[in-house]
Formats: sequence, C-alpha cells, structure tokens
Amino acid sequence: MCLQDDGLDPSHYVSAPGMFNDFLYKSSRAELKLMTDMDEYLMVENGIREGMTMTLYEDMNALYSGAMIQYMPTEILGKVSLEEVPDIQSIAPDAKIGCMLELDLEVPVHLHNYFADYSLASEKQIISEDWLSLYNERLVQDKEVGNNKYMSGEKLVQTLYLKKNYVVHYRALQTYMKFGMKITKIHSAIKFRQSS
Repeated sequence: MCLQDDGLDPSHYVSAPGMFNDFLYKSSRAELKLMTDMDEYLMVENGIREGMTMTLYEDMNALYSGAMIQYMPTEILGKVSLEEVPDIQSIAPDAKIGCMLELDLEVPVHLHNYFADYSLASEKQIISEDWLSLYNERLVQDKEVGNNKYMSGEKLVQTLYLKKNYVVHYRALQTYMKFGMKITKIHSAIKFRQSS
C-alpha cells in the first residue's frame, strides 16, 4: 500500500517513524534544501540528542499527527551575527523564520530542588567512574553484569550543571526559559526557513 500509493518502500526503513517522516515531507511537498556549509551542519548535528527513556510509560494519542502539524525547518539561511539574534520569547511557533542557537545555559540555584528529579536540557556526556552511585558501583562489581570492570561511555544525562556550548532549537529554548533557565552567553546562531 505504501509502495503503491506513496512510492515509499517500508523495507527500506528501520522503523515506522522514519518512514512517516519521509511521508510527511513528501505529502506536504516541502522542498528541503541541501546543507552545504560544514559549520552549519556540525552545529545542527551537535543539537541532536535522543530523548530520555524509562521516565514515563504512557501511551500518547495522535503522537505522529501532532508532530506532523508542527513547523519544521526546510532551508538553512545561514549564520546570524549576535546583534541580529532576535528576542527568543518573541518568535512565534508558526513564524516563517526560526533559529537554532549555540549558547551557555544555567539553572538558577533556587530551582535546583524543583528540577532535581527531572531537569531540563539533557546533554551527551562521557560518564566517569566517580559519577557512579553506590548501586551502580555494586553492579560493576557483580561479575555477571560488569565483569568487575567499569567501561565509560557517552550517555544522555540530565544534570543541573552549567550547559556550555549547548545547541538548541528556539522552541525548546522558549520552554527552558519559561521554566526559569537563564542564558549566560550566546556563542552563535543560525536561522532557517520553516513551514508546516
């Protein structure tokens, strides 16, 4: 059915979300422009983080259709000088032009208790052995699990530490700011054309 009606072969996709994403772009007739600037590409790539898992087991209705009506970037328009960076809170979700920023973010100390269980702005970090809890240390010592040797690796973590050179989409940043996070420094920004 997908192959006949839409020209998309399900066997070419690892999972349904990837196929639905292609269907979204194909059905909306959005024309995606190729990114040719390596710095812009690397900035966007640094902003890609997976979501946190095992936080809440809940089924959501209309998850894909909800995502399909959001405005999505279609063309990178280039870097923006720091003077040209707009007031983030004033950009509408359906604005024709959006932006992605590389900045430093902090969670004010008075909000640490509020965000202790589920902090905003997750980031990829290499977790050293001294970060392990007592429970994790016992798991490492368990010969069946850790073979008595800790192996560090990059993980997606949620901390209350200062986020340096954090790349974020303006809509996520609006949410972070609404909850009280503060921008301490803007390093760079790129703007993009977006459409639904």
